[in-house]
Amino acid sequence: MNYDVDRALQPYYNIRMMLEGVPRDIWTVLLPDREERLALLESNILFFKRRAKEREQVINIQRLCGFPLRPNESLREVNIKARLAGLKKEQLRKKFNDRKSGDEGDGDTASDS
Repeated sequence: MNYDVDRALQPYYNIRMMLEGVPRDIWTVLLPDREERLALLESNILFFKRRAKEREQVINIQRLCGFPLRPNESLREVNIKARLAGLKKEQLRKKFNDRKSGDEGDGDTASDS
Protein backbone atom coordinates (compact mmCIF):
# COMPACT_ATOMS: atom_id res chain seq x y z
CA MET A 1 0.00 0.00 0.00
CA ASN A 2 1.60 3.23 -1.12
CA TYR A 3 -0.87 5.83 0.14
CA ASP A 4 -1.79 7.49 3.43
CA VAL A 5 -4.58 5.24 4.69
CA ASP A 6 -6.04 7.61 7.29
CA ARG A 7 -6.34 10.49 4.82
CA ALA A 8 -7.60 8.27 2.00
CA LEU A 9 -10.37 6.72 4.14
CA GLN A 10 -11.90 10.03 5.26
CA PRO A 11 -14.60 10.19 2.54
CA TYR A 12 -15.45 6.48 2.76
CA TYR A 13 -17.72 5.93 5.76
CA ASN A 14 -18.61 2.29 5.01
CA ILE A 15 -14.98 1.23 4.64
CA ARG A 16 -14.16 2.86 7.97
CA MET A 17 -17.07 1.02 9.61
CA MET A 18 -15.89 -2.24 8.04
CA LEU A 19 -12.41 -1.71 9.50
CA GLU A 20 -13.68 -0.72 12.92
CA GLY A 21 -12.50 -3.28 15.45
CA VAL A 22 -10.08 -4.89 12.98
CA PRO A 23 -6.41 -4.71 13.99
CA ARG A 24 -4.50 -2.19 11.89
CA ASP A 25 -1.94 -4.84 10.90
CA ILE A 26 -4.62 -6.63 8.88
CA TRP A 27 -5.80 -3.53 7.02
CA THR A 28 -3.18 -4.09 4.31
CA VAL A 29 -4.84 -7.39 3.48
CA LEU A 30 -8.37 -5.94 3.39
CA LEU A 31 -7.71 -2.67 1.55
CA PRO A 32 -6.80 -2.35 -2.14
CA ASP A 33 -3.25 -1.60 -3.27
CA ARG A 34 -4.14 1.71 -4.89
CA GLU A 35 -6.12 4.61 -3.51
CA GLU A 36 -8.24 4.83 -6.68
CA ARG A 37 -9.80 1.45 -5.93
CA LEU A 38 -11.22 2.59 -2.58
CA ALA A 39 -14.28 4.03 -4.35
CA LEU A 40 -14.96 0.63 -5.92
CA LEU A 41 -14.65 -1.06 -2.53
CA GLU A 42 -17.09 1.47 -1.04
CA SER A 43 -19.64 0.82 -3.80
CA ASN A 44 -19.25 -2.95 -3.38
CA ILE A 45 -19.91 -2.65 0.36
CA LEU A 46 -23.07 -0.63 -0.34
CA PHE A 47 -24.22 -3.17 -2.94
CA PHE A 48 -23.73 -6.09 -0.55
CA LYS A 49 -25.57 -4.26 2.24
CA ARG A 50 -28.58 -3.75 -0.05
CA ARG A 51 -28.35 -7.36 -1.19
CA ALA A 52 -28.23 -8.55 2.43
CA LYS A 53 -31.51 -6.74 3.17
CA GLU A 54 -33.12 -8.34 0.12
CA ARG A 55 -31.80 -11.78 1.10
CA GLU A 56 -33.30 -11.33 4.56
CA GLN A 57 -36.70 -10.52 3.01
CA VAL A 58 -36.43 -13.57 0.75
CA ILE A 59 -35.61 -15.85 3.69
CA ASN A 60 -38.49 -14.44 5.77
CA ILE A 61 -41.01 -14.99 2.97
CA GLN A 62 -39.69 -18.51 2.36
CA ARG A 63 -39.98 -19.37 6.06
CA LEU A 64 -43.48 -17.90 6.27
CA CYS A 65 -44.70 -19.90 3.28
CA GLY A 66 -42.87 -23.11 4.21
CA PHE A 67 -40.69 -23.03 1.09
CA PRO A 68 -37.18 -24.49 1.09
CA LEU A 69 -34.69 -21.78 2.05
CA ARG A 70 -32.89 -20.43 -1.00
CA PRO A 71 -31.54 -17.00 -0.02
CA ASN A 72 -30.03 -16.27 -3.45
CA GLU A 73 -33.40 -16.50 -5.18
CA SER A 74 -34.69 -13.16 -6.38
CA LEU A 75 -37.24 -11.29 -4.29
CA ARG A 76 -39.54 -11.02 -7.32
CA GLU A 77 -39.59 -14.80 -7.84
CA VAL A 78 -40.28 -15.50 -4.18
CA ASN A 79 -43.13 -12.95 -4.13
CA ILE A 80 -44.70 -14.59 -7.19
CA LYS A 81 -44.40 -18.07 -5.64
CA ALA A 82 -45.89 -16.82 -2.37
CA ARG A 83 -48.86 -15.26 -4.17
CA LEU A 84 -49.46 -18.45 -6.14
CA ALA A 85 -49.27 -20.52 -2.94
CA GLY A 86 -51.77 -18.13 -1.30
CA LEU A 87 -54.16 -18.46 -4.24
CA LYS A 88 -53.91 -22.26 -4.13
CA LYS A 89 -54.66 -22.28 -0.40
CA GLU A 90 -57.63 -19.98 -0.95
CA GLN A 91 -59.00 -22.28 -3.67
CA LEU A 92 -58.59 -25.33 -1.43
CA ARG A 93 -60.32 -23.49 1.42
CA LYS A 94 -63.25 -22.58 -0.85
CA LYS A 95 -63.57 -26.16 -2.12
CA PHE A 96 -63.51 -27.46 1.44
CA ASN A 97 -66.17 -24.98 2.56
CA ASP A 98 -68.35 -25.79 -0.48
CA ARG A 99 -68.13 -29.53 0.22
CA LYS A 100 -68.81 -29.00 3.91
CA SER A 101 -71.90 -26.91 3.23
CA GLY A 102 -73.01 -29.39 0.55
CA ASP A 103 -72.64 -32.36 2.95
CA GLU A 104 -74.64 -30.60 5.66
CA GLY A 105 -77.49 -29.97 3.24
CA ASP A 106 -77.55 -33.58 2.05
CA GLY A 107 -77.55 -34.89 5.60
CA ASP A 108 -80.57 -32.78 6.55
CA THR A 109 -82.70 -34.01 3.61
CA ALA A 110 -81.83 -37.63 4.25
CA SER A 111 -82.94 -37.43 7.89
CA ASP A 112 -86.23 -35.71 6.87
CA SER A 113 -87.25 -38.63 4.60
